[in-house]
Amino acid sequence: MKSVVSLKSLKTFNKRLVLDGIVVGMAGGFFSISYRYVLGYLNQLRERILDKPQGGIILLWGVLLLMAAYGVYRLLKFEPLSSGSGIPQVQGELLGAFHMNPKRILFSKFLGGSLAGFAGLSLGREGPSIQIGASIGKICSTLMHRNPTEKRYMISAGASAGLSAAFNAPISGVLFVLEEMHKSVFPIILIPTFIASVIADFLSKNIFGLAPAFAFSISMALPLSYYFHCLLLGVFVGAIGVIFNKTLLGFQAQYKKASVHPYIKILAPFLAAGLLGYSFVFLLGGGHNLIENLISTDNTLGFLILLLVGKLIFTCFCYGSSVQGGIFLPVLVLGAISGSLYFKIFSLFGGMENTYLANFVILAMAGILTSVIRSPILSILLVTEMTGSFQHILSLCIVSIVAYLVAESLNCKPIYESLLNPMITKKIDGEDYKERTVFETRVNLDSPFLSKRLRDMGIPQNTLLLSIYRQEKEVLPRGDTIIQMGDVLTVMTDEGHLLEAKTFFRGEAV
Repeated sequence: MKSVVSLKSLKTFNKRLVLDGIVVGMAGGFFSISYRYVLGYLNQLRERILDKPQGGIILLWGVLLLMAAYGVYRLLKFEPLSSGSGIPQVQGELLGAFHMNPKRILFSKFLGGSLAGFAGLSLGREGPSIQIGASIGKICSTLMHRNPTEKRYMISAGASAGLSAAFNAPISGVLFVLEEMHKSVFPIILIPTFIASVIADFLSKNIFGLAPAFAFSISMALPLSYYFHCLLLGVFVGAIGVIFNKTLLGFQAQYKKASVHPYIKILAPFLAAGLLGYSFVFLLGGGHNLIENLISTDNTLGFLILLLVGKLIFTCFCYGSSVQGGIFLPVLVLGAISGSLYFKIFSLFGGMENTYLANFVILAMAGILTSVIRSPILSILLVTEMTGSFQHILSLCIVSIVAYLVAESLNCKPIYESLLNPMITKKIDGEDYKERTVFETRVNLDSPFLSKRLRDMGIPQNTLLLSIYRQEKEVLPRGDTIIQMGDVLTVMTDEGHLLEAKTFFRGEAV
């Protein structure tokens, strides 16, 4: 339903937010859980096939890989926006940069991600789960006749439900949407997002159990005498995160330059997975089991170095091909390997107790994720929820802060920002949507509009400042109204200018 969002209708949004959150949480949770279940089954099927290295089985496996690669090729041709993790696409949808066809996305992402998972590509389930959940949110908004503004809230709720179901991490699901998608915290977004995330987590726990995503935890907190290692580990994983980002973007650039048939580009990682299945199987798949094995197995220094380099290159090789799959889980795996490697080095030369291996694995997972996506709070909470251990908050914060500073000092942009910007420039779907939509933005201390009069802000055309909420009171915008820190601005524009308006009010276009 096309509608103009007035100030009066804006005040009534909260009457439907709870219902929207419940519906999206149930529907988005169902499809994300189904995707996770299918991936688990296909991973087991692949392992059974690879356990029988017989001539006929090897030939059959080769044929299956060729067919899977062709299936992914046709699906990407059918729906280009289903490529990769899907997180930049959801961000672009919320910014109004382009328009996802939710039914086509749902079909292509679910099936394509399943084929990639079956082949053993080093890709994760979290990105596809987020895009699947967001697509379900958009479908629900259409079926429930929601306006464009409410549609974005339901897409956000679906994305939160997807991450929550993928990792049994409801708080992280909410924080991901607020910190990564909207880069702001508003109750009108928080309510449906939180409800959907909790419902999706409840449904997931009924299927996969109450245990956290990883079946290990810290038995002893890291002693204060070890805390200087947090600084060194933060530098180490921060640098590896930067290397990962640059390598991933480098592989993407090389794939785009390669003058071969698109099917060959997609087939390449499938063939590589086939070879690794009979030579170095540890690199296959997202790597969930690998993280747990690192805790229980005493690996050599050379093996850990080979594993780190191989996993990094194979992940970038797979993702660069645009096959449906995410990088959250592979990045966490790289962090776990890095933590094990760091611990191994200092155990050989510094005499650290083996009791604390799990501590360093967990710390490195949060640190490298911070370096890659540049969201330290999300990284800390996600790792905490996935491991079920709260004994290491302080050390997690230290490692994450150091890793963040390393990535910033090396001028490495967050990976999702780097992936989104070329897509916005290309603007895959160039339609200009005229439905009006509303969003909120907060004036922070670093805002270029702070202490400016409204008439001097230079607000873009096709954009209207509806109201200003200041200390829980509504201020009617006038030309001489002075913008103050903490003001919540309610802005209306049409969907064709949403990206321009959001960029402007974030201060990026000033």
